[in-house]
Amino acid sequence: MGNWAVNEGLSIFVILVWLGLNAFLFVWYYRVYDLPDKYFYTRKLLGPALALARAPAACLNFNCMLILLPVCRNLLSFLRGSSACCSTRIRRQLDRNLTFHKMVAWMIALHTAIHTIAHLFNVEWLVNAKSKLHSDNYSIALSVFEDNPSIGQTYINFVEKTYKNPEGALYVAFTYLAGLTGVIITLCLILIITSSTKTIRRSYFEVFWFTHHLFVIFFIGLAIHGAGSDLSRLLLEQIYFYWLCRDTHAFEWFADLLQLLETQMQEKNNADFLSYNIYLTGWDETQATHFTVHHDEEKDVITGLKQKTLYGRPNWENEFKTIASQHPNTRIGVFLCGPEALADTLNKQSIANSDSGPRGVHFIFNKENF
Repeated sequence: MGNWAVNEGLSIFVILVWLGLNAFLFVWYYRVYDLPDKYFYTRKLLGPALALARAPAACLNFNCMLILLPVCRNLLSFLRGSSACCSTRIRRQLDRNLTFHKMVAWMIALHTAIHTIAHLFNVEWLVNAKSKLHSDNYSIALSVFEDNPSIGQTYINFVEKTYKNPEGALYVAFTYLAGLTGVIITLCLILIITSSTKTIRRSYFEVFWFTHHLFVIFFIGLAIHGAGSDLSRLLLEQIYFYWLCRDTHAFEWFADLLQLLETQMQEKNNADFLSYNIYLTGWDETQATHFTVHHDEEKDVITGLKQKTLYGRPNWENEFKTIASQHPNTRIGVFLCGPEALADTLNKQSIANSDSGPRGVHFIFNKENF
């Protein structure tokens, strides 16, 4: 018993703290949306599904923050090799990083299920109230009370058009930014988890490897999903998205999503929220010249997007200076999924373009290499 406590005690403690934090976040945010008077009318419209959607969302944010830490190889290598901050027992726990990674993944799956089911009820009730079908008079009245008649958006019920279910639910899921990104990140999560089973990993490792790299799309979608859920309380002011591809086949599958996001942002009068730049690095001068001839057309000839495709590589110094000048006195996160050489470049630019004092611009660099 004594040896077991020595060997397993720290692991049990970490797991209990993690479970406790999940329970605390769930209860806390459930009460935040279930009790205060400021959500009284929203609760009248949505009932308990409001709190049941928001509480797991808080837990999802927490666990999505944790999910990458157990697989950050550079961080783990540093901790294992640092005798100053890492004892033998802690090193032993670090060797169980994949076990904790899997536990966090299953917790994400659990809260995703709760969050999704709650939103299915939310959407059904919102659509019914808007269409005045299978809904009480109170909910119908709340759904026709307009906050901004010029754009037809109601005070509480964001559903703008009258549809019957299930058409109304599909309309919300695939025409609203929060709905569409929710569908995309849920599909990514399903593919990642189902391809992580022992059978797939051992028999079809390449399937496991490639589907796991959907985490890039997952986290991009997660950031946009949260922004799309409540643009009026947005803390994330703007996203600058750079995608460097060797040829067109690398991004043509993503062009449809970008085109839809482009449309959604314009409809929300927030076209500048997502600024994306696609660079083709593998094209020679002759090929680039052919497409440059069409540069003045309204849409890009390759992607069909309003943002034109660029050729070569970004001048990162100019990009950092431009962004810094547009966002003074701001903390700017820089996230990279890419090669080590590019990570070094962006890290140096983040340091060089950050102000030395507590005020001013500060670039915070994060990376995941492959």
